[in-house]
Amino acid sequence: MECDRSRREDGYTFISYKEIWEGCKEAGIISGYEVPFAVMMDMVSVVEDGGLIGRERVSGGSWVRSVG
Repeated sequence: MECDRSRREDGYTFISYKEIWEGCKEAGIISGYEVPFAVMMDMVSVVEDGGLIGRERVSGGSWVRSVG
């Protein structure tokens, strides 16, 4: 899923929810769940809470950066 990304000077990169959704679908991560979008968002929150990424939520996606 390489594409031109908006990147800020502080290292954050914009990733749209559609891109996250498509990546999760391709990887088979969200198949079989009753509410797959909620599962996807929960997974992003777990990664953030675990300290692996920094995230700023905005309309249509998130600004993220690797913390580790």
